[in-house]
Amino acid sequence: MQTNNCLTIDVGTTNTKVTLWSKYTKVLKKFETPKNIHGNQVDFNLPKLWQNLLTNLKNFNKTELSKVKSISIASVGESGILLDKKTKQEAGHCIAWFDERSEVILNKLTAIEKNVYMKLVVCQ
Repeated sequence: MQTNNCLTIDVGTTNTKVTLWSKYTKVLKKFETPKNIHGNQVDFNLPKLWQNLLTNLKNFNKTELSKVKSISIASVGESGILLDKKTKQEAGHCIAWFDERSEVILNKLTAIEKNVYMKLVVCQ
């Protein structure tokens, strides 16, 4: 009987969890989510994250992994990254949700500019 296994990837602020779910069992692999930290600026290290994901996937049972029919991915604070269409590389940094670098920019805005910004962000 063919089973439909599921793979889940949960990229968290502290740890990333990769779980292979089958009808009878679940196997969890966990590793620290890699970050580049420069003072109070924190970016997720995407190349290292990708390498760690591949390494952990290779450690699953290949027979069970071949039965995966669905993959579910959750990310940190709704983070995402744009890819360059030509190079397929990251088009920018994947800034951590708790990074405070935008505060410097917001603090330079006038009250009117802040009001316009808030209307855009809150979709008013």
